[in-house]
Amino acid sequence: MGNIPTYSELKAMSDETLIERYDLLGEHAHVGTGFYLDELMRREQQRLSEQMLGFTRQMRSMTIVILVLTFINAVLVAITVLAS
Repeated sequence: MGNIPTYSELKAMSDETLIERYDLLGEHAHVGTGFYLDELMRREQQRLSEQMLGFTRQMRSMTIVILVLTFINAVLVAITVLAS
């Protein structure tokens, strides 16, 4: 096995380099059930992150609609008050 890279080296590596090293070291590694549990948790976290991004987009859209409707309401109130 190779030496473990420093934190700075690890952060500086591209995704492709990390994948290559993972694949190379994975050929000779023995893993336990924790490895699979970690991967399941990572995937669940990814799904939750994507779901939260969807909720955030919906909230942004609703905020824009409410802003436009509030502006229209303010204009209509101003017209009604001035017409009286």
